[in-house]
Amino acid sequence: MKFPEFIIAGFGRCGTSALLLNLGQHPDIQVSLPNGTETRFWNSPPPHIKANLNKYKDRFYGKISGEKTPGYSLRPYSMQNIQKYIPDTKIILCLRNPVNRAFSHFELHKRFGRVPKYEVYTFDKHKIPINEGIFINYINACILPFIPREQIYFHIMEWAKKDFVKSIGKVHEFLGIEPYKTKVETTTLEKEKSGEQHYMKMFENNSNYYIWSQKTYTKAEEKEKQKIYNFFKPHNKKLFEFLGYEIKEWNNEYGQ
Repeated sequence: MKFPEFIIAGFGRCGTSALLLNLGQHPDIQVSLPNGTETRFWNSPPPHIKANLNKYKDRFYGKISGEKTPGYSLRPYSMQNIQKYIPDTKIILCLRNPVNRAFSHFELHKRFGRVPKYEVYTFDKHKIPINEGIFINYINACILPFIPREQIYFHIMEWAKKDFVKSIGKVHEFLGIEPYKTKVETTTLEKEKSGEQHYMKMFENNSNYYIWSQKTYTKAEEKEKQKIYNFFKPHNKKLFEFLGYEIKEWNNEYGQ
């Protein structure tokens, strides 16, 4: 029984599940896999947290352990809760070209029936998937007031796609353990779901998940892509200035 040494706290639709499942292949890392891959404990109100701390700690054991809940990065009270109880835990934030992230979020809304299945993405109408891609705003408002910069690691999805072994090796280094060459393969998560989230079954079968692709892709006219790109461009510039480096793969309207 203990608290986790790391938490993948954000951002949604940026490869957080793939990172968690592949980190769990390291012999020195144990990850919490509830129903789905999100624990969501620190989103709870303080009385619930206080009353259920031991149940939460029961999820973790071994040399290094962790969990993931992308929603933590969107709520200052979640990060404040983490700071209060586990101030030394390391925070991992997954980033993805916000244009592609918005499209992926839009497809998620379709999957849950929040958007008609054949609706075409338009910038002016579909603002919900857009706003969560302004990463720098959430970093400044929800994370940095509570978590020191040196305890935060940024995992870039586009770089992981190019060389996942190298990318995850840097995460291992951040966590202070020896790199482990996980054998990864590209797969589609949807093939394994069959209408349910069998994450635990996948993990027990030693399935390795790289970056999966969607079966369907959001349709958007060129002018709409340009609008989305132009919207994110100044926010991305601020993010790059904060990070101290540019993510060149984000520098066009196609999200490549």
